[in-house]
Amino acid sequence: MTKRTTITLPSTVDAFRDALRIAILTYSETPVKNENKLNESLAKSLDFDNYDQLAPLIKEIEANDDIRAYEIDFCYEGEQFLGINDYYIPTDLVHNEIVEYTVVDREERIKDLYRFISEANSSCEPHVRADIPDMEADLKTLQASEEKNVLEAYGTSGFFAGDDDPVLFNKLCDEMIAAAKNYFNETCGTQTKTGKKFDEVEYLWGEEECDSVYADEIVLIPKIIIDNGDDLVKDIARKPFTGDFPEGYMPAVLSKSGLWEPIEIMTRVTVKVALNECITVFDMHDDDLEFEPTTDVILINVSEDQIANAALDVFSEHVGLSLPEQFTLSVTAADGKEYEVSDEPTSYTLSECGMLA
Repeated sequence: MTKRTTITLPSTVDAFRDALRIAILTYSETPVKNENKLNESLAKSLDFDNYDQLAPLIKEIEANDDIRAYEIDFCYEGEQFLGINDYYIPTDLVHNEIVEYTVVDREERIKDLYRFISEANSSCEPHVRADIPDMEADLKTLQASEEKNVLEAYGTSGFFAGDDDPVLFNKLCDEMIAAAKNYFNETCGTQTKTGKKFDEVEYLWGEEECDSVYADEIVLIPKIIIDNGDDLVKDIARKPFTGDFPEGYMPAVLSKSGLWEPIEIMTRVTVKVALNECITVFDMHDDDLEFEPTTDVILINVSEDQIANAALDVFSEHVGLSLPEQFTLSVTAADGKEYEVSDEPTSYTLSECGMLA
């Protein structure tokens, strides 16, 4: 028999019960046949009055053994998001202290801590050196983990890894998600049929017909969530709609099923172009390229202050060139309202913002 040089203590209740069974058998030279007496012996050995007191704790321990830590990640899509168990939280909520933790790369933080500890050890300032024990404790926590990403307490010290204590880790993640949901529900309020009315609207996924919507029915949902293809449940990350369409977001309204439906808000305008009363221009090969002096354009999800420039960009792409300065251009909406083109038009592409009618 190989000589043993270490002692391995039972790490689970079942392992301890088996060890106790062997001890009783060895001592009494009689196999354990009464499981109830074995359970009572187990309780007594762990300083419980009886097994009834111990049983609920065993059940809780065994349930926790099956718990797996949530997946967390750091995502970029127009802006930065924390991915917490498939729930997306904009990092603005961390910076504004709506949620208490952020997601960081564990190995990168280990490198940072080595540098910080080295700098603190070289410092003559007592208050700087006083942080060394906390940093060393954080370093030990990170080195003990094998996770790619961990939670970091924002603005203070402290790291939490999913493979250290999954129960606590998931609890912190749930708190982050709950705080974010509460914030979104408060800031977006209740959707009502008030505000500006949009008469030409289509659902992006086309599951229901949508004739028109009001501004106060609309919220803005991150495209990163929409692109995942999952159900857009009511409490997901979102922004209130104020008339603008920020990059990385799409407008959406609540459908009859209680889920958010991304929508396309269309604006029909007419682009009128003239060049010294001529309607013929020349491309780079000097071939005649003729186009109508008026062109109807449909713009999709474009803010009112961007309509003119968006229409110009769509028209320019359709014609196949940038319009020289000597062109006279005007943009008129269906209701007769005219829009002025700025000196530095915002760049749009045909596929992103619209199509020719």
